[in-house]
Parts: sequence; structure tokens; C-alpha cells
Amino acid sequence: RRLPWPPFPLDRTVGRAPEKTLHPKQRSARSPFMKNEFANSPGGKPGRDRVVVRAAKPRRRLAYRPLATNRHREVGMATSTNLVLRRHVIAALVLGAVTASILFDLVPTAPASTVREFRPTAIAAAPPPTETVLVRLPAANRDRALRQAARDVRARQSADADPGQALARARHLMAVMRQSGDARLAGYAESLLIAPALAALPAARLALADLYQHQHRFEAAENLLAELRQRAAGEVTVWLLSANVARVQGRLADAMAACNQAQRLELSAWTAVCRADLLMLRGDDQAWSQLHQTLAGLDRRVVDGDAALAGWLGDLADRAGAPEQAERYFKRAMLLGASPYVVDRYLRFLIERGELDAAQNIMQWWLVRHPDEQRVSQVNQVLLASARGNPEQAQQLAQRFVAGSVPASENSDRVHWRELTRVALATEPGATQALLLARENWSRQKEPVDARLLAQAAAQSRAADVSDQLRAELRRLGMQGVLDNLVREGLV
Repeated sequence: RRLPWPPFPLDRTVGRAPEKTLHPKQRSARSPFMKNEFANSPGGKPGRDRVVVRAAKPRRRLAYRPLATNRHREVGMATSTNLVLRRHVIAALVLGAVTASILFDLVPTAPASTVREFRPTAIAAAPPPTETVLVRLPAANRDRALRQAARDVRARQSADADPGQALARARHLMAVMRQSGDARLAGYAESLLIAPALAALPAARLALADLYQHQHRFEAAENLLAELRQRAAGEVTVWLLSANVARVQGRLADAMAACNQAQRLELSAWTAVCRADLLMLRGDDQAWSQLHQTLAGLDRRVVDGDAALAGWLGDLADRAGAPEQAERYFKRAMLLGASPYVVDRYLRFLIERGELDAAQNIMQWWLVRHPDEQRVSQVNQVLLASARGNPEQAQQLAQRFVAGSVPASENSDRVHWRELTRVALATEPGATQALLLARENWSRQKEPVDARLLAQAAAQSRAADVSDQLRAELRRLGMQGVLDNLVREGLV
């Protein structure tokens, strides 16, 4: 059979190729990639001009290794290097173009006068009620939520055209914010919730009030909730959020009234826990057992399947003097996907009980799942280093946390006063700075943990007058249960 000569230039330096080739009409129907096929050059003798064509591997069809017999020596393999280089160059150009387009989409466009670069050591303030962009995200950020947030801020007009989509995106940003602790997401969520198209939606106003409560902007949250209590009086979530805002500020009577109204509308696990929490703050010793009886009559799938509810029950069990039950609830919350606040509460529970190895394991697990989260990890790393007797490491970690937590204006609502107080108490016990931070934190929020921090700072600084003032204020606020726990621990 006569086969075509290999369709590629041979290497003339290795061997001499026959001078004559086959005519196109003399090509064989058999595949040229089969082994041990013979081809005779026209005009040559069969025994002298016969060559063997061996095919390369199927994945490299551009490379052949023809072999010559008789007077022809072996001819080397010729490769298509130029074609391979062209393909690599084209692929690199296409990849560069795609990457450039993606990075261009990630950066929100805005006038140069309204944009400031993000600094990792500062917390970005929430944007005012305008369409200005305060933060330009780094192009190398790999968080999908932050990428989508940048697109949301840039696509403000399209969000106004679709209020349902804007509300869903704002709620998603708030959920990611609570998981990651990134304060920038609060600004992006607010930029969506203050859009004119969402002003008439009660659900959007409720989400905005929840955001203000998270930022400790209690006055703005109270104004929105007062409006919602008139427009959406039948919503249980409105009354539960009203109770929480009042409880954080120490107004237990208003909080109890809101909880009772929510329970009249719907008897659920959340309304029962809300009322039991306030009763325990007042010093009711039977509130914890009554809560268990109430929860036993509810749907266990709802009670046992909520991570936030499990974390709240763990806090109540710890305050009620039931550490075994508290640890069970905390572990359940961790398995269900706890928020940073529940993880922080569980770590504080373990460190206070001296279970440092268990706290370290929880910390490592949290860092693996949330490597970008800073607040919980840094604070508890300071506490663990101090508890293990390593003051130098605790000081270094504390300096890093303080540098990233205090913005340019110390009057900002986003300063983590509680965390700063905990770090100061762990690294500088007895210092005046810790007492000042604890008093500032107590003036802004009045939860049981804040009262305990102030009592610890006063005890370490031997400030008896501050302890007396705290005792009197707890009695005035009606927090007899908090006072009893502090007396039991010997802090006041």
C-alpha cells in the first residue's frame, strides 16, 4: 500500500529523506497513525526506498517518528513547538482579559472625592443617607459576600427598582456581618435599607431597626420601633426586638411589657425565653424551672433546631447556676452553626471555669471555619494567653486588637467597649484604664456581663466607691438577680 509522506518537515540534519513523494491520488485509505505501515516512493525500488511510518501516541498527534530502512538512517521526531507556544499565549491573553473584567466589576465606581481607601486598622463608619461610597474593597478579596456588597452599593438604582431583591440582599449582608464580624457590611446593608423604595415596607423598617440595635444606635432603633408598633402591631418580631432594645438599656419594665405583648400574640420558644430572661434579671429563682416546663410543651423540633435559641438558653443556664445544662446548650448551638456572639459566650464560659484546653480546641475550630473573623478570635486569644501565664504574648495580642478596634473618632458607636474592657482586665489588672473602659461600657449597655466587668474592674482597682455605685444602680434598675450573682462571686 502506498501512503502519503508524513505531512511535516523532516529534520534534515539527522537523516536524508527521499527526494520523491507520493502523488495525492496514490494516498492510501488506511490511517497514517497505524504502526508498521509501509510506503514506497514513486520511482524507487521496493527494497531500497521503502520507509516505515510509526505513529505517535494518540494525545500527541502532531508528532511522528518515521523510520528508514536500508540506505536511510532513522529520522528524528519533529514537534510543532510554534503551535504550542501560540496556544499558551492565546490562553494567557484570554485569562488576563477575564481577570481584568472581574476585578473591574468588584470595585464600586464613585466620584474620587467620595471614596477613601480601606485601612485594615480602622473600622469603616456606616454611610450617611446619601449615595456616596465610603469604602473601596480590595481587589484581592476572596469573600463572595463582600464582592456582592460592592455590587449592591454600585447598583443602587436597580435595587430601588426591585424592593424585594434589595431587602433580601440587605438581610443576607446582616447575616454575614453577624457571622464574620465585618463592620463594613453594616454600611452596605444600611445603604440598601434606606432606599426610598423600601421606606414603605414594614419588613425593611424592622430590619433597619435591628441593624441600628446591633450598632448600639438605640435612639434611632427606638424611633423606628415606635413607628412599627403602630403600623405592624400584630408582628411578634416587632415586640421581641422592642423588648431586647429596652433590656440592653436597663429598662426592664418596658422590656417586660413588650415580652408580655409578644407572648399574648404567640406562645413560642422565643417569647418564653424573653420573659424568663427578664424574670431572672429581677431575681426570680423559679424562672429557670418554669421555662423548662414551658419549653417541654412546645414543638421540640423548633426548640432544638435553633442555634441562637440554644446559645441564649446556655447563657440563662449559666446564670441560673446549672453549668452542665449550660454546656449542653452551648455545644448544641455550636453544632447548629453558632454566631460569633454565641461562640464568644461559650469561650468565656470555659475560660471562667478554667477549662483552657477545651477553650483552645474551640478556638482552633472557629479559626478554621472563620479565618477572617477578628473580634472573637483576638479577644479570646488574649484571655487564653493571660490565663496560661504568658503576659508577653497577651500584651502583643492586645496591642494588635486595640489597633484594629478603635477608629479615628473614639465617640463612634462601633467601638467595641466591652471587648476593650475584657482585654484591659486581662493584660493590666488593677490599672485605671480598665476601670475607665468598664464605666464607659456600662454607660452604653447594661447587660449582666457589663455589670460583671465593671465589678471586676472596681475590685481590681480597689475602688469601693464604684462598687457602691454599681450596687445602688442595680437595685434602682431592678436587676436583683444580677446583684445576687455578683455578691455570690464576691465581686461587690
